[in-house]
Amino acid sequence: MPGDFAPGDLDPLAGLTSLETLHFMCCPRINDLGPLAGLTALRELVLPWCGQVTDITPLSGLKAIKHLDVFATNVKMFPEWIVNHPSLEHFEVTTLSDVPAELQSAKQGDNCLLRLRGWWKDKEQAGAVREPEVKVFLLGNGGVGKTQLARVLQGLPYDETVPTTHGVKLVSISRKAELVATDARLNIWGFGGQDIYHGTHALFLKGSAVFLILWNPELEKANLYTEGGMEMHRPLAYWLDYVRHLAGSECPVLVIQSKCDDGRAAERRPADALLEGLPGVRTLSFSARTRHGAETLVGVLRDAVAELHARHPPPLLGRGWVVIRDKLRHGLAEGTLRTMARADFDELCRETGGVSDPAILREYLHRSGVIFHSENLFGGKIIIDQSWALEAIYTIFDRHRCLPWLRGDGTFTRQEIDRLVWHDLGLTVEEQELFLSMMASCGICFHWHEKADGEWVWLAPELRPPREAVRENRSPPGE
Repeated sequence: MPGDFAPGDLDPLAGLTSLETLHFMCCPRINDLGPLAGLTALRELVLPWCGQVTDITPLSGLKAIKHLDVFATNVKMFPEWIVNHPSLEHFEVTTLSDVPAELQSAKQGDNCLLRLRGWWKDKEQAGAVREPEVKVFLLGNGGVGKTQLARVLQGLPYDETVPTTHGVKLVSISRKAELVATDARLNIWGFGGQDIYHGTHALFLKGSAVFLILWNPELEKANLYTEGGMEMHRPLAYWLDYVRHLAGSECPVLVIQSKCDDGRAAERRPADALLEGLPGVRTLSFSARTRHGAETLVGVLRDAVAELHARHPPPLLGRGWVVIRDKLRHGLAEGTLRTMARADFDELCRETGGVSDPAILREYLHRSGVIFHSENLFGGKIIIDQSWALEAIYTIFDRHRCLPWLRGDGTFTRQEIDRLVWHDLGLTVEEQELFLSMMASCGICFHWHEKADGEWVWLAPELRPPREAVRENRSPPGE
């Protein structure tokens, strides 16, 4: 490298026409890729975390390029040239504003090229539709008031008999809703605050969203407490760090002090130090019981949705994608569609048209929360009714029926869970196997060992006793 080479100055590289591989990482001064346009032998260009890179058009003429990584740069516009580039095989990107976030790279190493090509092809050939939707995530400790807040947003009355959320609950508010009228459909995800569920949240917290973190000074205790036999307490700092880690700093965050029934208890604002790294954070107070702060909350939520769309305009989707998504939602709303075989989904795509690759649409619908699907799910099934599935899954942790028994060593078999709860729910053996595979996909449990009769024993790590209690036996039973 020439001795006068300056960080960010790529001009000295312009004449290296035999160069095949070039890696830069976290180089904030690199912005102009023009000098690389003549590197005709370049096969691999890696530029992750180079935040000043905004335009990769100069690379379109690199006929030999196979691997292009612009993960976490500042490239905003979809580079149409990648659609038909003859040699490109691997592309990583996270910042395109005109492409659904669910189709972009979820992590480093995630090649999104085929997803982007499928999205582009289907919207260009079948016509494009723009229907704004926004995810709203409710986070916070168990019992802090997330369920009641969701009821208020749906226009439902306060009801203290409604149990606290366990697992994940999903409700939707249409654009014509009387209380929260926005230009987008709001898909509200309420997450159980119990510690055992925290590891599964990341499966659903994908894409751009508005985050609502509920807290209350009375729950800011030093020690864990239990509800329903499960640990449920984390301080506000934990939830703020949680959002920073999962969503970064670009998504709007509302920090809501809950249960402010008389309004006077709303004077305790979170310390500024807790809110650092979340530039768009807003703090407010609210009571579901008295509706204190409800009007302000709705107004701030509308503003947050507008802000999110200003940063990430609702992308265009192929007409076939929208038709199939709406068919699945209609079947769910009518109660006629809980699961679907992968082959049936592929046939639906063929019948509807406008879908070049059903696997790409399936992954988009999974990442956007419309369905739950994993290649490892039992029988290749697609779960349409996620609330039904999650409710069945979390009955395993029922404090009266399963939880005390599971607290023994955290292991169980399908037959045992069937006897305890699932048989009474009318679940078939196939559905039970499906739910166990979903639990494994979520990291709630995994195969522990196989018994002599071929029956699998499962282990839920969060339900294991303290390390000291099992130190003397680190091997699975039966080994």
